[in-house]
Amino acid sequence: MVNLREKIQNNKVLLSNIGSLSVVQFINYLIPLITLPYVVRVLGPANYGIISFALAIINYFIIITDYGFNLTAVREVSVNRNNTAFLSKTFFSVLYSKLILLLLSGIIFLTIILFISSLKNYLTLIIILFLFVLGNIFYVQWFYQGLEKTKLLALINLVPKSTGVILIFIFVKCSSDLILYALIISFVQLLVGMLSFYYGFKLARISITTVNLSDIFNQLKVGWKLFLSTLSINFYTTTNIIILGALTNETLVGIYSAADKIRYAIQGLLNPISQSVFPRMNYLYNHSSESFLIFKKKLIKFQIIPMFSISLFAFIFAKEIVMIILGEQYAETVVILKILSWLPFIISISNIYGIQFLLTMKEDNKFLFVVVTSAFLSLIVVYNLTSLFKEIGTAVGTLSIEIYVSFLMYIFYKKSFKKNEM
Repeated sequence: MVNLREKIQNNKVLLSNIGSLSVVQFINYLIPLITLPYVVRVLGPANYGIISFALAIINYFIIITDYGFNLTAVREVSVNRNNTAFLSKTFFSVLYSKLILLLLSGIIFLTIILFISSLKNYLTLIIILFLFVLGNIFYVQWFYQGLEKTKLLALINLVPKSTGVILIFIFVKCSSDLILYALIISFVQLLVGMLSFYYGFKLARISITTVNLSDIFNQLKVGWKLFLSTLSINFYTTTNIIILGALTNETLVGIYSAADKIRYAIQGLLNPISQSVFPRMNYLYNHSSESFLIFKKKLIKFQIIPMFSISLFAFIFAKEIVMIILGEQYAETVVILKILSWLPFIISISNIYGIQFLLTMKEDNKFLFVVVTSAFLSLIVVYNLTSLFKEIGTAVGTLSIEIYVSFLMYIFYKKSFKKNEM
């Protein structure tokens, strides 16, 4: 009992961060899951497919503006958390870098809209959803994570997103309310971003700092490899919806996206652990080799086993989950959910050996190789399987690529650990 009390006390900050980020993930995944049964029924499979397709496009611009800062900036802040001058410089250099990338995103966005005629049908919807990109720029979760002070994030997410849920139930009444639904979720995301920026600024008592072009260039240089990594990861995750939409129709996209939404909610249980552990792994790796090795073994045990159990549960009860959450009109989703249900377990493996271990050991090149090769392989595999088997092929292709990613991450970690054995 005493030993348990000591362990809790020694990991008090980590457990607190996991707890607060769990609340954030509950809000980000489970609160929308509350609205999902209502939204998929009201909008219908076709309109739900349209907004899922549009959000998949918007996600590319979010990745451009994120640029890998959610990992590189967390590493910098976690190691230098007691240096106020450094924190101020990092805070504003990352912000200005993101604003420059926003400008670039806007140019690309307008070019795509002008030259791809098929997207003009969704022009108003996509412009409204572009507010997600702006909100994401000011959402400085990376700063809270690096400081290991994430409690405030829970409240920042809770109030606007709970309000958004209420507004959806009040105002979204039929399939023609698609634009109204997009407005609600977009403005909520923008508000969350602005609040996190304001309180993040106050949190560390940082001061407004002059940032020159060399500071911005340095941030972009440091994050370049992880930006390519994130972009590549998006190719074998989000792009599958775009491929499905290009090869089939909005209804099948809606059916697939509904199953994927449930899978994301399940997988979201992993994110609080991953986000809280990453700064701690970096800190221990740079300050205590022995503590790093001990913590590494615990992480493998306490992350992979629970995620396997959760995936198994989702696989066994896929039909019941679909009927309760989505309803009879999404009966075709059951098979897709059974396939995708294994992704939380598979991704937990790649998360540990890729993000937590390889990136902590600064083996960015190996990480980049895995995700870039996976992106190219995904385009081939998912495209061909989708052509042959439609939404089922998309699900099988997605699962196959994630297995490939996890396997390579593990192999590269083993090689890197032997080379850098401490």
